Amino acid sequence: MKPKPRKLSSAMLAKRKKTDVSESRLNAIKKMAKPRKKRVIVHLGNVGSGKTKVGTIKINHFPAQKTFAYAKKFPNFKFIGIDALHLGLYMQIKPKNMNQIKAGFKGGLGKLKDNSVDLISSEMALGYYGSKFKGVNKSQKGNYREYTKKVTERAYKKLKSGGKLLIALDSDIIASVFDSLVSVGFKPENIKAKLMTKKESQRTYWLENYKKEHQGIIFYQLSAVK
Repeated sequence: MKPKPRKLSSAMLAKRKKTDVSESRLNAIKKMAKPRKKRVIVHLGNVGSGKTKVGTIKINHFPAQKTFAYAKKFPNFKFIGIDALHLGLYMQIKPKNMNQIKAGFKGGLGKLKDNSVDLISSEMALGYYGSKFKGVNKSQKGNYREYTKKVTERAYKKLKSGGKLLIALDSDIIASVFDSLVSVGFKPENIKAKLMTKKESQRTYWLENYKKEHQGIIFYQLSAVK
C-alpha cells in the first residue's frame, strides 16, 4: 500500500493571500540585478525546461531556453546549468556568460567552489530524481529522498551567506524536501512555501506537462535562504 505523504503544518506553510505571488527565478534574479554586482546563478535540470513557439508550432524541448534567455538579459551575471543531458550543438552558440555542466545535480554542484553561488533554482527537478537520475518513483522505491538530501546539503555549502535556493515542486513531496532543507542547515524560519498560481504553473514545459499527467496536483515554490 502506498504510504500517504506527510502534510506540512500551517506554521510551515505560508498562508496564501490574494496578493501572494510565488517568487520565480526571474524575479529573484531581477532583485539581485539592482545593486549591479557580479552574481552567480545555478539552475538544476535546465536543459529540458524550456517552452517556446516558432510561428504556430510549439516546441517543448528547446534546450536550456530559459538559461539562454536570462544569460542574454543579464550579461554581468554568470549562469551555470547542471543537467545529465547535453546541450549538443547548442554549446556552440550559448552566451559567453553561460556555462553548462553535464552531470547529476550532486556531481555538478561538486565542481563549484563553496560559498560562491547567489542563487540555485530547480523546477520539477530536485526531489524528483535519485542517484541514477531516473524519475521519482511514487511507490516510494529507490533512493531519491536520500539523494535529494545529499544534493541540498551540497547546495547549502555552495551558496553564499544570504544565498537562496528556489525549488518548484508538487504537494506530494514538499514535506520530505522541507525536511531535507532543515536537516542540512537551513533554518525553518528562513524557508517559505507559497502556492503557485495557475499562470505560474504553466511557465515551463515540465510544470505544465506534469500537471496534465497528475490531475488535481498542487504546485508550491519553496524558497530557502542560507
